[in-house]
Amino acid sequence: MWDGMSESEQHSLRVSIVTVVLDRVTELEQNLCSVAEQDYTWREHIVIDGGSSDGSVDLLKCHEDQLAFWSSGPDEGIGDAMNKGVAKANGDLVLFLHADDRFCDDQALGRAMAQVDDARHIWAFDILFGEGEQKRRCAPRPFNVWTRFKNPLPHQGVLCPVGLFQQLGGFDPSFKICMDYEFWLRACLAGVGLRRVPQLLAVMNDTGISSRRDWKGMHARFSEERRVHLHHAGTGLWRWLYALYWPLYLGYRRVRLGLGS
Repeated sequence: MWDGMSESEQHSLRVSIVTVVLDRVTELEQNLCSVAEQDYTWREHIVIDGGSSDGSVDLLKCHEDQLAFWSSGPDEGIGDAMNKGVAKANGDLVLFLHADDRFCDDQALGRAMAQVDDARHIWAFDILFGEGEQKRRCAPRPFNVWTRFKNPLPHQGVLCPVGLFQQLGGFDPSFKICMDYEFWLRACLAGVGLRRVPQLLAVMNDTGISSRRDWKGMHARFSEERRVHLHHAGTGLWRWLYALYWPLYLGYRRVRLGLGS
């Protein structure tokens, strides 16, 4: 869709939107329509399906004229599928907008790109998170010491330089939930610049694996967060701080969930 551009148009920043899906045909249709309706011309949509059996593949075939690339087949999880999407990206920036996600309106990407000056920094926008009328606005946090403890950026609101994946490597597929947090922490520790824009970009439903609020689901996420921490802790102060942090934090979250200490 980028063929035949004028010389001035060649300087427009291009956005690759990567969608990962597995057996979410209803949500996928909303996602496809949301991307297709965007008024920003210099975009492409890449869909990586994990081998769905619910009609998602038939839907992709019906919409393939809107897609720069799509594939369907087994993968090693969300992180692996996201890496496959990045490998097919021709844009300057990539946005991960999965089947359960959508843009907040048909002008959202154009408004966001009006704020983006380059493809060197990570550009982070606000998102709406939740279901129905219960959605709340979530703003990205800066890269700082707190990034050492919690994910600062919901990926649905992030326009990330494609070149950053060449610089830092892709998502670590061994992380099934916190692959994006591990990548943002890697970027933070590498000194990558982050630009936050207080403007809505996308809507994230709370149906994903990282949004579960039962203790089993939360504990699985916390276990991966702890593994992220230890992976980047080194052998000094941070490893000692994490040894103090995790027993206290898990106790606090159990109390909040009404499970006692």
